[in-house]
Order: sequence, then C-alpha cells, then structure tokens
Amino acid sequence: MDSAALRTVPRVQEWLLRHQGWTGADQDLRQFLADSGLDPVRDVDAMVVAVLPEGSATGGVALFSGRYDPTSLGAALVKRGAEAFTMGSAPAYRLASAGHEDGRPTVLAQPSPDLVIVGDEASVRSTLAPPHAVGP
Repeated sequence: MDSAALRTVPRVQEWLLRHQGWTGADQDLRQFLADSGLDPVRDVDAMVVAVLPEGSATGGVALFSGRYDPTSLGAALVKRGAEAFTMGSAPAYRLASAGHEDGRPTVLAQPSPDLVIVGDEASVRSTLAPPHAVGP
C-alpha cells in the first residue's frame, strides 16, 4: 500500500484531520508513539505484508518504509520490555507483549533508518537474508 500517495487524496486528508493525534488510541499506544517519535500517518510511506510458508505452518512479515529514528524507536521498545539483539547487521528486538499463537515471539528489525520489518523471527531472518537483491 502506498500510504504516501493515499495521504494526498482529499477524502483521506479530511479523515486524517478528524482523527489526528491518535485520540482513539489507548494511553499506552499514545505514549509509545511519543517515546519513539513516530507518527504512523506522517512517517510511514509504504507497507507490504507477506505470508511465508514455513514447513507445515505459515509465517508472516510486514515491511514499513518511511522515516524512523532508530535510537528513539529502539529505546521505546526496550522500555516496554523488548529484548534488543542483532539480526545480521540490523538492530532487532523481540517484543515482550506480542507473540504468535504457537508461542513464537514477534520480532522487529530495522536494517536502515527508512525500513522496519516485523514478523515472526524466522520470517524476518528470511526477509533479511541474501541472496535477495538489495535496493538503495
């Protein structure tokens, strides 16, 4: 989804104006967004969601392209109990409160300041692993 293009649609702009400030979000989400310096409406330009086969099960991954402050995002995640580690050369976090039905934790990796990848650990590793072509 090209959310940057979507933001230019007049009806979407009207909706965003009526819902700015994440007033419908709970206090924890509003505090996380403030701590991370993230405004999903302003900062996320494109999203891709994929379902990946993993043997007899399926995994999933979501990629969010935009503008992120890696330091603030990481600090906000750790403040909420995420475990920081490195996946390849990318900073990554095992989220404390999110997991899959089978008990696998959700992982967030940030291979660059303009890309965040979220999913189960195997799917995120697969997304980051070569021999995938690497774009600028």
